[in-house]
Parts: sequence; C-alpha cells; structure tokens
Amino acid sequence: TLIGQGGTGKSRVAMQIALSQVLGWTFAGFATHPEPLRHLLIGTENSIYRQQSDLRKMTAALDDDQRTLLGEHLFFHVVDQIDDAFINIGSDDIRAKWLLTLEHFKPDCIYIDPFGEVNVGDINKDADVRHTLRELTKLCRRHNHDTAIIIVHHGRTGRQNIAQAVGWDKGNFALGSKALYSGARSQINIAPADPEDSSRIVVSCGKSNDAKPFDPVGLKLDEDSMLYAVDGSFDLNTWRDDVEGKQSGQSASIKDIVEAVRAENKTHNAICHHVMDATGCSLKTAKRRLGDTL
Repeated sequence: TLIGQGGTGKSRVAMQIALSQVLGWTFAGFATHPEPLRHLLIGTENSIYRQQSDLRKMTAALDDDQRTLLGEHLFFHVVDQIDDAFINIGSDDIRAKWLLTLEHFKPDCIYIDPFGEVNVGDINKDADVRHTLRELTKLCRRHNHDTAIIIVHHGRTGRQNIAQAVGWDKGNFALGSKALYSGARSQINIAPADPEDSSRIVVSCGKSNDAKPFDPVGLKLDEDSMLYAVDGSFDLNTWRDDVEGKQSGQSASIKDIVEAVRAENKTHNAICHHVMDATGCSLKTAKRRLGDTL
C-alpha cells in the first residue's frame, strides 16, 4: 500500500516508482527490481492531461531506446469517457472489463489509485475491506500468481494524523478500516514535509513483513522534470517537532526574506535571524525560504 493525504503526490510517486523500475533507476535511494517488469496504473483521480503533462516532463531527457522500453512496459488506464471513471469491482460489468484488460496487458505490477474507487461497501468496515481485497487478489492474479498489487489510498488528515506517518502509530496512518493494513505485506507512508511547500514530502515505512524497514527520507520534487529526489536538508527530528507542535509552528514567506534584505541585512545568517525574529519561525524554515528566494 501507498498511503498519503490528498495532494501529497501519491499518484506521482507511484508513476515514478514504475518508471524507475523499468529504466533501472533507484527511487529515493532504494534499488528497484533489476529486470524490467510490466506496469499497469489503474486510476480515476487524475485527468489524462495531468498524467500526460507529468509523464512528458519525467521522460523529456530519455533517449530513443529508453522511450521504446517504457512503451513496452508502462501502461495507463485513463479517464477519456464517462464510463472510464467507474472501476468498482462490485459490478459484474466492470469486473469483466478488469479481466479483459488484465488478460490483454498481462501486467507484473498493478497500481490501484485510489482504493476507495474499487472498494465494495463501507471503507470503514473490516468485512467489506477484506472482501474487496480477496476479490482484487482473484482478479489481479488470475493470469499471473506473482502479480504485485500496489494499492494507493488516502491517509487521515490533520496535524496529529500526519505525525503518525512515523513512530509507534505509523500503522494507523490510513483512512478507514485497519483491515487494509493487516492485509498488506508492506506499507509506504507519504506525508507533507512543509505546510507551505507541497514539493517536499516525507516517505516512511509503515509496515514491512518481508524486509528490513527503511528509515524515513525527505524528498523534493523538481518542477522541471517532475521527479522526486532525496532532500538533503530534511531533518526527521525537526520535522517531527514541527508537526507535533513542539516548535513555534510559525512560517516565513519570500516577502519576509525581501523585507530582511531591505533592512540592510547583508549576510545569509543575518537575513535568517531577522526573519526568525520577525516571524517566530525556526532557523531551518528561514534558511529554506532564503534558498527558495535565491
């Protein structure tokens, strides 16, 4: 499972994971499977225009051989007609479409985004979620018993819930029934790293049954390539303190940086401390805003 609040970039992360695996790239510093696999992304939350825009930027620097490889291994379900938006497996007609699609593409990895669109019944009821997981497994593994099923699902919102992306409560991060957590072999949590900068996220291990859990890592989105890279400035303890309200929680804007310069602060250190005094933000926040300005 891949769990995160709305707008944190879950779909983009899923796309980059699939693309990275096919091309033999790492993701967030982690190696992917060495042989190219066939990936099918089934989802309804993002328009075809958003998907095309992101994919064009992600693949702009690729050579012809890499593009050909992607064309043979990466496939998308897109919402082109109104009926394309309905993927709930509780309908016999839609189940038939699922089977035809999977038989045609024969994917090794299937991404379902979001889980709420395929869930049969109440997302908060254990029995309904378990039933959905059983039916999904039957569908996705009918032609290939080893197919990897990656479920993209919403996390619960609010500061206290975001803090649960790491630590003792990391298994409580997802919205709805805990049956999804119980049924997953692995869970990746995605949380915002900065309330004012949506390009920065925190990726943590919510569960790992078959491998050693990885340490939380901060990622930064490159707006030109639409690819995430490791954010060297991320500090887990500072982030945790900010989310839990142990720091001031105050933010700074680029305008605050400009005002500090106008006040004739000439060094980076002087500018940052001027902003801290004016806004009550942390030194890390002031440095980050200064970097954004430069």
